[in-house]
Amino acid sequence: MYYRDYDLKRDIFSKRQLVTGVEVWNWSYSIIDEDSRNTPVIGEKYILLSTQTRNKHPKEGRLYEYNFYCLDVEKGSLLWKFQKRIDAKAEFIIDSNIQNPTIMNSKVYLTLPDANLYCLDLNNGTIIWSFKTGFVQFQKIPMTIPMNFNFVVDDKKIYVGSISGLYSLDQATGETNWVYKHKSLTRITYETEPYKILTLYGNYILLEFEYSILTELVVIEKPTGLLVWLYPSITSRDSRFFNGYIYEGYFILSKSADSISFTINKREYSTNLGNGLMDTSTAIINNTAYISPKYLMDNLGGTIDWNQSERKTVLRMTSPASKPGDIKFVTIEFKPNNSIANVNGKNVQIDPNNPKITPIILNGRTMVPVRFLAESLGCEVKWIADSKEILITYKP
Repeated sequence: MYYRDYDLKRDIFSKRQLVTGVEVWNWSYSIIDEDSRNTPVIGEKYILLSTQTRNKHPKEGRLYEYNFYCLDVEKGSLLWKFQKRIDAKAEFIIDSNIQNPTIMNSKVYLTLPDANLYCLDLNNGTIIWSFKTGFVQFQKIPMTIPMNFNFVVDDKKIYVGSISGLYSLDQATGETNWVYKHKSLTRITYETEPYKILTLYGNYILLEFEYSILTELVVIEKPTGLLVWLYPSITSRDSRFFNGYIYEGYFILSKSADSISFTINKREYSTNLGNGLMDTSTAIINNTAYISPKYLMDNLGGTIDWNQSERKTVLRMTSPASKPGDIKFVTIEFKPNNSIANVNGKNVQIDPNNPKITPIILNGRTMVPVRFLAESLGCEVKWIADSKEILITYKP
């Protein structure tokens, strides 16, 4: 059993006996500023730990530091350390977690926000080869950012999904076998997501490609990189179906709900597609019904994001007013304890009759007035007093 703990100055990783909890060994390193840590990768002989520091380095100024530690499973000793420091002035760093390293065939594969995929020797941590996905230059603003990307290691090949395309690389050399580029991509913005590799299945690769909140499901042939089929452009109303799964050669998809019923002070809810259970209940606060936006957005097929720098929640969904060839979107932004929200670029008061009504944090969960949220999304809201139910309907 492995155990990880932290104090103010050190990150401590230890191996313990499963039955007794007796410590076999422990290893630690000093924490610099606000380190973030990825899940350890544990193999038969090696353990890989990775950390990311995105604050000012005490000696070298504004640097982003990425460290990878390889430990011996039996002894807990440090075998090697791989470190990369990126000057924030030279390159715009995307503040996102790095994909966990992958170990295969005595090699370590890992990504960094310098747009590189690195192949390291598992025995000593030296670089065998690296592959650069490239940078994106925006026309309207003087900014170049590294392309965010993901990868999957399979047999003798590595498949890399980035904004520029899907790449098949040779594991041993890093040389490109083929490249697939999506024809429907015409321009790149902040909202463009990379080719996300969902899974490998037999001779096929399943990809999710998202531009703004339009999404396509793409299937590529592994040996050739040729397109097999794609599910045509859809909106975020249906994008949740990419949480599907493969069963006996079929890709099983889910569908967005058209109606949802919540009951005050209950965690259970129902939709036209089935029932569900929330981790928090709806509530009446200051004579206003509140709900966690997660369960409304997930069921309606929208997206929900947290902007850490501005401390605001951002919701996006296809408007019911959309028509074929004329897709409209709804974007809602709000902050805790702030009575003013932004809906499609316009500031609005959450409750026009009561400026004291705001989104709140309740038991660690963001809660929002139900009527404001649902009606801003273009849904109809009905209150059933006898049963204390709130019925929300999406009507295209």
